[in-house]
Amino acid sequence: MDNDALAERFEDLRRGPLDRHATAHATALLECLAERPSFEPRDALLLTDNAELWAALGLDGRALEIARAWISKGLKEPALARMAARCALVAAPPSVELRLRAVGTSIDADAFRTLAAFMRGDLARAVAIAKRRDFFLEGDDVPAVYGCAYGAWALGLLGRVDEGNAVLASWHARNRGSHPRAQQFILRARAWLASIIGDHANERALVEQAMAICEEESLLVERSFVEVELAFAALRAGDDMLAETFVTTFTPEPVVGRERAPGLIEAYRDLARAELDLQRGETKSARDAATRAHLYFEASGNIILASDALRSACLADLGGRGAREALEKYRRAVYRSRMAHCMRHLRVLEAIVRRPASSRSLELRARDEVLAVPAIRLFSPALETRSADVYVDTVQREVSIRGRGPFKLGEHPVVERVLEVLACSHGSATTIEALFERVWGGSYHPLRHENKLHVTLHRLRQWLDERSPEAGALVVLKGGVVTIDEAADVRVLSFQTDKCLTPLHRAQPREDVLEARVLETLPADGELSTSNVGVLVGASRTAVRAQLSALAQRGLVARRGRGRATRWSQGGGA
Repeated sequence: MDNDALAERFEDLRRGPLDRHATAHATALLECLAERPSFEPRDALLLTDNAELWAALGLDGRALEIARAWISKGLKEPALARMAARCALVAAPPSVELRLRAVGTSIDADAFRTLAAFMRGDLARAVAIAKRRDFFLEGDDVPAVYGCAYGAWALGLLGRVDEGNAVLASWHARNRGSHPRAQQFILRARAWLASIIGDHANERALVEQAMAICEEESLLVERSFVEVELAFAALRAGDDMLAETFVTTFTPEPVVGRERAPGLIEAYRDLARAELDLQRGETKSARDAATRAHLYFEASGNIILASDALRSACLADLGGRGAREALEKYRRAVYRSRMAHCMRHLRVLEAIVRRPASSRSLELRARDEVLAVPAIRLFSPALETRSADVYVDTVQREVSIRGRGPFKLGEHPVVERVLEVLACSHGSATTIEALFERVWGGSYHPLRHENKLHVTLHRLRQWLDERSPEAGALVVLKGGVVTIDEAADVRVLSFQTDKCLTPLHRAQPREDVLEARVLETLPADGELSTSNVGVLVGASRTAVRAQLSALAQRGLVARRGRGRATRWSQGGGA
């Protein structure tokens, strides 16, 4: 086949959908290139110009073999060396240095090292490498764009979204006339950062801009990836129909064990399929899609996306008996990578799985409206929710104040409980008598309790002011009624079966009642300190310690540690 005919067949391949037929077609074309009796720079261009295509269809390994063979025979083409390095990240040995050394060239590999560090979850190293090279701001070739985009994404996942956006803005300012392929990739990186902070409207707008570039410039392979990212953005923005349009276009390829995995594009689609199915409550198909995606990303060494897929698989099992096994699998994966955002996701899943299977459904309360919330949305709450005047997340025990936070209130349980009660009853009057009963569990007596109540409200206002200027003024006490300002936007995320107004503290219980409450409070698969048990049952630390010691002597609870390090759990002996 002559060069013109081969180039035309490549162009036909790029115009068509990336499905199983495209994989067979691309494999045949690669073999045509490999079997040519002689090679020339034009052959190398056919190989390098389609680098994203090989990655999308899972043909990185074969493309790498061909590139190495040509390089070893003396074909000196810089683009060929760069493409070989890109393929080596997926297809070569696990050590990045070995991967890049295997290419057999002296190319500047820092951009690829940034990408490799990101893929294996070493976000701090990815940032360090990119920072050493000023985040590759002076280049608009493919490696430089990768280094800049993934370095910025790593910053975002480390909680430094503003820094990541500043990097991408600097790149855009310096490279306004760059190739459209680079422009669309940077736009997608900006969308990734918008997703981290829950700005899903901006995320969708940025992905749509990238889509427009791909359509205008006929970047059809890149468009396939942008379609999936637009599906993610649409899902998070609440447009399930648009998301379904993209993720159900192609039938997922069958996977038998670990012998055959789909290409990158199909695994990426599976991630979106899993999220869509979770949103719709179709847990079986969500689990299947997430499992396929996890197999691919784990095999290719992409720890970031493998963790996302495993998290979706765990969410799919929340309503069944396999929830704890799925959580344990996710826990092992998270502890291997130690990525901060995955550790946070793990804590959320643990809070959900700790509850009975029948009470794991979530709801969001906003004024008179109560909305069911799929568990997948816990990890990307909308910016408008997080930017409310007061947003209380009772699942993660966090509070956001006017877009700032989230803040933990664990060290101030009474203050936290007052804020939670006021947020749950927003829009209705809560008398000081009702507030006291709901928080402390006893009847309000002005002579004995007035100072206690006013001191707690003062501490709450002070805590709010420290986190957002003048936020303390949101708490209003007037005419014996305590409320959060009626004009304020207050939202509460909780489990549907939770009674938001159940008292935290109660009158000191009798000994027999205290014993029953202590046994009910101790978790079956975790441990609590003496202080935590006291707060949960509403009894003094001294009474709780004596009760726990008595139960331990009878073999009903287990004790570990001494002094302040003492922890208690169900079962075991003294």
